[in-house]
Amino acid sequence: MNRYLLLAPFILTVNACGTVGYEAEKSYCTALWIEKIPENPQQRLTTRYRYELQPTGDFNYKLDQNGNSVAVPNYNRVRIPYPVVESVDLNAKRRNSHITACAKRACQAKFGNPACE
Repeated sequence: MNRYLLLAPFILTVNACGTVGYEAEKSYCTALWIEKIPENPQQRLTTRYRYELQPTGDFNYKLDQNGNSVAVPNYNRVRIPYPVVESVDLNAKRRNSHITACAKRACQAKFGNPACE
């Protein structure tokens, strides 16, 4: 029983960076870095795809409950491209790397855990 009481502070320290402690530091760092590196939205034309079933013109013949032959059409799944205008933040990748590093540094300094992620 005494072993578990000695491990409790260590377990709390390890878990602090994975939950509330890290998230608090991350929200602080997000507010800090959103001011330093603001959003730079740009609209881009991209291609997305949807899938449809299109009849091939061939049929399979199956028997129904009464023994009658029924024609069942065959289908192919076809990929159809369509254009989409989407908004992309050009600074997001750079800002997110700074936020992650800032939160990790602050968490390690505050909780003394080298494995903060």
